[in-house]
Amino acid sequence: KLAPRGRVDSFSNPRVEVVVRKRPRSRQELEAQAYDVLECTGTTCSVLEPKVKVDLTRFVDRHVFTFDACFDEDTSNQGL
Repeated sequence: KLAPRGRVDSFSNPRVEVVVRKRPRSRQELEAQAYDVLECTGTTCSVLEPKVKVDLTRFVDRHVFTFDACFDEDTSNQGL
């Protein structure tokens, strides 16, 4: 199937890739034992949102986002 004249079919000829790289936690975050709220695996990143229900039950709400690629905090600049 051909794209209309003057348009580029973005699915067969992508021009932009969206990638995410998780930054390492700072010294202050490590010292404060801050909760790590981001998980990166393959092409998905999950944001973990700690919450408390009305009855004071604690739970974590997970928001999942999909990208072309995701890199964790152990990935170096050379690895990219």
